[in-house]
Amino acid sequence: MAKRVRAKGQNPKDDIQQTRYNLYKSAIDKAAESKDKGFFLEGITLFESLITDRLESTLTKVTGAEVSFKTLGTLIRMVDSCAAFSPDFCRLITTDLDAWRKERNRALHEIVKLEDGDLELWETRYQALEATYDQGFHLFRQIDLAIRKMDI
Repeated sequence: MAKRVRAKGQNPKDDIQQTRYNLYKSAIDKAAESKDKGFFLEGITLFESLITDRLESTLTKVTGAEVSFKTLGTLIRMVDSCAAFSPDFCRLITTDLDAWRKERNRALHEIVKLEDGDLELWETRYQALEATYDQGFHLFRQIDLAIRKMDI
């Protein structure tokens, strides 16, 4: 395999940061497009991916151990058990994000399940997903901002 030639002074970390920026921008743009088209499930999954990536990256930096491909529930527990985070950040993750995680699970895994006495039609169930989408967007922005403010 040919060795990649870099321009003088170019840092491989810059490539990773630029790629991550481009992926995030594309995911956010796609999520906005999906909301405009009423594809709330797609947007919800994109916000989960963005949030988990931010948490995995942050936990890797804070703990010094590689944290990747974890479930949202696992990441929430990892943040909760890590003394390096502020109480406000832990509360954001363990309270707000965990509540959204449960709504996300309901949206993705239970939209067609019936419980006793629950006779909501598809249209009603699906339209209710917009609130879960909006919460995911808001949480991603909050988490991203909180992580940017950390000195790590």
